[in-house]
Amino acid sequence: MNHTSSALQHLAHVPIAADLPMQLGSITVTPFSTPHDSVDPLGFALRAGSCRVCILSDIGFLPESVRNRLRNCDLLVIESNHDLEMLRTGPYPWSLKQRVMSNYGHLSNEALAYFLNEHVDGLQRKIMLTHLSRQNNHPQIAYISATRAVEKKCRDAEIIISMQDEISDIVEM
Repeated sequence: MNHTSSALQHLAHVPIAADLPMQLGSITVTPFSTPHDSVDPLGFALRAGSCRVCILSDIGFLPESVRNRLRNCDLLVIESNHDLEMLRTGPYPWSLKQRVMSNYGHLSNEALAYFLNEHVDGLQRKIMLTHLSRQNNHPQIAYISATRAVEKKCRDAEIIISMQDEISDIVEM
């Protein structure tokens, strides 16, 4: 048996459930339910000392229950999956387009911009846009949409793009 196999035998199975915080070293991780067309989709709120990070992807819309979880975070890591016009005119079959645009699909640049403009509390120092579609989005479109949306409330927030096929830079908080 090699060292890796031996190490894997000692890993514990830890069930993850919404609203049941767990401790990972000095980080408290609190999963929360999200709307998506999968089994028990979750977002995550992480706290280490006074720093709070929220991670959210694979979500079709942001109901109040989720919006409340995203308050008071220093870093918001959130999906900006598609540009509506690119999706509508793109190569996907109509059934897939409908799924992606549905409330249980993926968050569009426009839906994220609305959230950032109307519901964000202004405390975010950094906002990382993730899960950008290669077929139905462009990093510059997502960046401009998010930047315009936060101009009033989070003027000093840094917008960061995370690409699917590249390792993101380390984000220090």
